[in-house]
Amino acid sequence: MIKKYLFKNTFLKRNLIKLYEYYRYITICLPRNLLFKVSAYCRMYGIRVGEYQKLKKLHNAYLGKSCFIIGTGPSLLNSDLEKIKGLLSFSVNSIVLSLDKTDWRPTFYGIQDSTAYNILREKIIENQFSGVFCGISTPSLTPKMQEGYIAYPLYLYDHDIQTDKHFTEFSSNAYKKVCDGYTITYSLMQIAYYMGFREIVLLGIDCDYVQGSRKNHIVEYTKTNNGNAVYLMRESYKVAREFADKHNLKIYNASRNPKLDVFEKIDLDQYLKCKNYSQEI
Repeated sequence: MIKKYLFKNTFLKRNLIKLYEYYRYITICLPRNLLFKVSAYCRMYGIRVGEYQKLKKLHNAYLGKSCFIIGTGPSLLNSDLEKIKGLLSFSVNSIVLSLDKTDWRPTFYGIQDSTAYNILREKIIENQFSGVFCGISTPSLTPKMQEGYIAYPLYLYDHDIQTDKHFTEFSSNAYKKVCDGYTITYSLMQIAYYMGFREIVLLGIDCDYVQGSRKNHIVEYTKTNNGNAVYLMRESYKVAREFADKHNLKIYNASRNPKLDVFEKIDLDQYLKCKNYSQEI
């Protein structure tokens, strides 16, 4: 009887859900965020810094250079990857399932979700990337660190609750914190800035998750279960755009079929032709 009443009374149901999410925010997010801030404060003053020393050594190591951040949207083509072979790049998650079809390899690889890591672990280890960035957040979300991985402190904000509004920042100091943006590409953008990159070209960032049978990744490996993911990612990318406009950071989107219109859209072939450069890893 109660369930039937709640099902019909959408106003009451919606407010009960909000009340529950507020409760979870107070009991889960607030304590976790406070602990993160204390840890970040200690780290900035030289206390308990060992975990992130590898990241700190990369500060401004690529000052003034350009890089690609490769997503795993279904519009990404292996031929696109061949075109940027030898150029500085980051990639993520299920890109490892496509590497048997191309000679291209990312300079850096990123992973911050334990579910994705558990599915892709063997392929990640098999490829022996020279640099693997691993987000450190909560015990349940953090992938298992392997020897040689580069840890970064991932600040989750309200990631554990369902929300219609997502607050985040774009961190200029990844050693202090990397702010969650509901996508690892957002984390890598902050890391790239910390490493000194001042021009970022996005590729394979379709930003168009759809529930159902349509592909959401170049190679499917898991289901997307957050129907609000696209909105939350777009809001984060808007924050990145605001930061970029104020800090001499250029971000372009060379993805083939992006729903993401936050960044200037460019053609990959024209960009490479115009640049006419070769960067050594």
